[in-house]
Amino acid sequence: MSAVGVRADENHLTTRSKLGTRNLNEPAGGQMKFDLEALVLIGGVALLFGGLFFLSVSDLRGFAYGGFFGAYLGFAALPFFDDEKWKPRPLMCSVLGGIGAMVAAFERFGTPSAALIGALVGLSLGYFAPRWAKHL
Repeated sequence: MSAVGVRADENHLTTRSKLGTRNLNEPAGGQMKFDLEALVLIGGVALLFGGLFFLSVSDLRGFAYGGFFGAYLGFAALPFFDDEKWKPRPLMCSVLGGIGAMVAAFERFGTPSAALIGALVGLSLGYFAPRWAKHL
């Protein structure tokens, strides 16, 4: 993207090109902005659940399961802490829920069909997470 002109004022920085004008303070292509508050919230919930699962399973695998589940819940609940700042991310929750449920089902039952059913359940729970997370 070759910039034809760049303009800055006290509120925002914009660039003009042949493709149009873009605000440089906003992420391009719908990327998620890095925010320390969101990182602390998601990481804190992941560590909390990781510690709780570690106490029940007593190995590193339990900590990993709990941390993954905590990150999933953190992404699901993030918009309800400040709905003007963060919007719901059903795709991210679907991916985290699908992978987590698939791994848990395969670990528990050990068959590929159980892993597939677990992945489908996790994907659907993750997709609808913005609806059920407000009740937590």
